[in-house]
Amino acid sequence: MRKSLREIAKKSLKLFAEKAKADWIVMDPAMVTLLINNCQWVILCEGAFAVYQKDNKALEKAFDKQCDDLTELIKMVQTDLKKEVR
Repeated sequence: MRKSLREIAKKSLKLFAEKAKADWIVMDPAMVTLLINNCQWVILCEGAFAVYQKDNKALEKAFDKQCDDLTELIKMVQTDLKKEVR
């Protein structure tokens, strides 16, 4: 079970960067989706902190990206989703 979830998570992490978020969300089991989504949030924040010395707007950009992602998710859940996706 752990090995299977690890493999699904690895594939999901790769696909996160390649697909639209709405398409990516429905592809994997919910717990994997939550895990990878949280990992991406941490990566976004750490990346902003890492370049903050050179780009003092990095945190603002990361915040705006997160707001855009949340807005997209809000719009998605306002549609008629299948039970397993909701």
